[in-house]
Amino acid sequence: MPWTSRRIRPRRVAALVSVTALTLAVSTSAGTERLAPGATTAGPIAVARSDTQGACLISGGPAVQMSEGLPTPGGYSRSTGTVHALTLMIDFSDAPGSGPALDRFREFFPQTQDWFRTSSYGRLDYRPEAPITDWLRMPKSFRAYGIERGAPFDPGYRRLVQDIVAAADPRVDFRSYDFLNVLVTPNAGPSALDTVLSVSFAGNPDAPVA
Repeated sequence: MPWTSRRIRPRRVAALVSVTALTLAVSTSAGTERLAPGATTAGPIAVARSDTQGACLISGGPAVQMSEGLPTPGGYSRSTGTVHALTLMIDFSDAPGSGPALDRFREFFPQTQDWFRTSSYGRLDYRPEAPITDWLRMPKSFRAYGIERGAPFDPGYRRLVQDIVAAADPRVDFRSYDFLNVLVTPNAGPSALDTVLSVSFAGNPDAPVA
């Protein structure tokens, strides 16, 4: 899971966008405690490991997206303990959300929460939270961002991340969360039968963080 450094100032698309770069995520050592004010979840490793384990650890490839490896590098979320995931539902002038935004939230949760608990053998408590219960309208049309299958982070996704943070910032304290999910209205972009725009950008040091 890629990281949120703290506060920024100012189908049809099957898009569960993990944003902390559009992946605003976090990495820390394992634990169940909430972060203390001013603390950061980013860290160089997840847990201390003995020298005897060294030969068995598979390191990540720094040039490969989403290649975490061991030890866990900075920029990834903890994989055990409690993770508080801010979840925002967004729409656009040319693709307004149909129905309550929380219906979109319920398409993913609690199923995703259950999956993390099961796949981690009960070691990860993933807590999705949606303090903004309505659709968060973006200032530009979906078409204006130029987002399509295979599009790079710049310029479209960068603009979208900046606009998401600017729109949510007056209503959300990003410091209360470890991770950010963005759920796009299903009627933005092409049909999910044709393409899927679910993306994560990890290891992008130039991406904005919150």
